[in-house]
Amino acid sequence: MKDCSMIRHEIIEDIAFALQTFGMSHFLKLDDMQVISLHKDSEWYADDWEELEANPGNYITIDALPSYEVYNLIDNFAASVQEKEDALGSTLFEALDRKRPTARFKEVVFKHNLQQEWYEFAKAFYINKAKEWIESSGVSEL
Repeated sequence: MKDCSMIRHEIIEDIAFALQTFGMSHFLKLDDMQVISLHKDSEWYADDWEELEANPGNYITIDALPSYEVYNLIDNFAASVQEKEDALGSTLFEALDRKRPTARFKEVVFKHNLQQEWYEFAKAFYINKAKEWIESSGVSEL
């Protein structure tokens, strides 16, 4: 992976947020290296959409990660928990095998006070994905 040290950490975090957010359109605005998030159906963002349509070369679309990557994140977290505490990891995997696996997973995370561990694990995952996105988009070379 290329060195992303020239990209401000805040931008990496904003890209990481965009990668995990559905229901909005996200773009990296190249002239000022800012991530902008827009609702397609909201009049509040009409001026921003006009700017984007007038200057499409100044923006790179940031798509949310596909659901299988998010599921892999959850699965990897369960595996990491299982390495430390087999029974709890098994409980997480059982939740993933049930109907509405994401909701069941979150229930187990909250019931067993794993929120902070989950948050840190997910944040590291999305930061890494943001750096991969930067590399693949060519932004790190600007």
